[in-house]
Order: sequence, then C-alpha cells, then structure tokens
Amino acid sequence: MTKCPRCAARPAGIEGHQDLFTHRMAGSHMQFKCRSCNFLWTRSYKGEGGFEWNVSPGEFFGANTPGWHQPER
Repeated sequence: MTKCPRCAARPAGIEGHQDLFTHRMAGSHMQFKCRSCNFLWTRSYKGEGGFEWNVSPGEFFGANTPGWHQPER
C-alpha cells in the first residue's frame, strides 16, 4: 500500500495528522485510518501526555468509533 506524504512522514502527537480519523478502539489502543490513502495506524498512550504511533498490521477487533466511516469527497 502506498502511503500519502503525511503518512510517510509518520503521525505525531495526539492528532497524528489532519487526514486521520478514529476507526476502532480496543483497550488503551485506538486505530486510525487515513482519508487520503486508507493506511491504518495504531496510537497508544505512553504517559505524561505522550503518544506512540505504529503501523497497524490490519484491522483489529474493537468497537467502531464515531467518525469511523470515510466521508464522501
């Protein structure tokens, strides 16, 4: 899968980047999907206001979150 330029630069902070939206949630992890390239990321809280972003191996089992659908452009 080809990443958009924002995903190629890796998400950072609490928001990641402007094209990411929450997709699924399970425990302390949230999965995000990019509106631009459909790439999946997992964000986990690292404490003291820090977050870690990792490539998701695929969709994981968890609750759909509000906004999980990809809006039409």
